Amino acid sequence: MRKVSLLILLVSCAHKALPPAPDFYPPELDRIIVRDQNHLSMRFSEPIDTSSLDSLRIEGLGVITGHIIGPELYLLTEPMEDRNYQFTIIARDRSQNRRLIRGRFKGTTRRDTFPPALVETRPIPFATGASRLLRGEVRFNEELDTILTPMISLQPGTSRVEMGWRKDLVRLWFAFPETLQKEEVYYLLIYGPIRDIAQNQALIAQAFPFTPDTILPLYEHRGRVEPACTAIIVGRTDHIIGFAINLPAPGFTIYLPESVGVSIEAFAPTRSLHGTGSLTDTVIFLKPNPLLDLDRFLR
Repeated sequence: MRKVSLLILLVSCAHKALPPAPDFYPPELDRIIVRDQNHLSMRFSEPIDTSSLDSLRIEGLGVITGHIIGPELYLLTEPMEDRNYQFTIIARDRSQNRRLIRGRFKGTTRRDTFPPALVETRPIPFATGASRLLRGEVRFNEELDTILTPMISLQPGTSRVEMGWRKDLVRLWFAFPETLQKEEVYYLLIYGPIRDIAQNQALIAQAFPFTPDTILPLYEHRGRVEPACTAIIVGRTDHIIGFAINLPAPGFTIYLPESVGVSIEAFAPTRSLHGTGSLTDTVIFLKPNPLLDLDRFLR
């Protein structure tokens, strides 16, 4: 048998794992922070669903846009006055527990005097587990005036890329060209003037290196193993080319940058069962193998 060089051990037995405890508790509002006359944030006790934003009503104050990051709801509003504002919101968590919250906060006429800044790019260059997408994203620390849009280009050998603003006015998406060479190191260039809603302006010029293997889509193969309680799944080629994620037994998924020359070994060592398959098989059937020597497969 050929030497095994890609190995992922996944131990799963459905009857041994307890199901996660259901979440029956609705979110609570921890605090409200009024940053300036156009910005406020609401922090909840747990991450909330995006539908919470649609239910928000502030008496006498228009909400221009907003976005949610975890338990925090960020709002861009019309200019506030120095007075109290009443609000209502139906806060939903990710388990769809909901709570009707009523309250008030004190507005401010304090102006925003801080210039905007770039805080993140996605996929993050060279990051482990970065999203394998042909579309990237740039995120800023606040809502921007989209009349001024920075330029985004790839070097070497490429020009400006297609891009556009998300409706939260904080994120700018862009499309990677499909002609990237796997062996090349590219630089994502972001440059030009940006301006926030309060007309504070900044000039950005930043370059982020990345390799195409951090963004190119991976080949996905899904299958299952019968009988259900499979303990080990091994992907096998001449070199390490991928990884496996265990779905609820007996399912599995293997992600690979290529699909040529790949085979799969599946084991249930406690019952001396063994099966083989390829990426054209959706089911791997385990058969008794009383001479199963697991150490031989792992060497």
